[in-house]
Amino acid sequence: MRCFKKRHVIAHKLGVKDEQYVQSVGDPEAVAGRKVRVSKQEVEELGRLLGRIGDYLTTSGLGI
Repeated sequence: MRCFKKRHVIAHKLGVKDEQYVQSVGDPEAVAGRKVRVSKQEVEELGRLLGRIGDYLTTSGLGI
């Protein structure tokens, strides 16, 4: 879930963590005003998750 919160900060806050992000992620090292970091592993995991969501939507009939 943190990857979606990071995506939001990157897309809407120029990658800078705000107080809402800090409160919602539960990471004691997250500091408002600092840039969010995204690791290669996080990108790969997000790709896997999105692939699973896509597979579910296409096989369940819920997709468009």
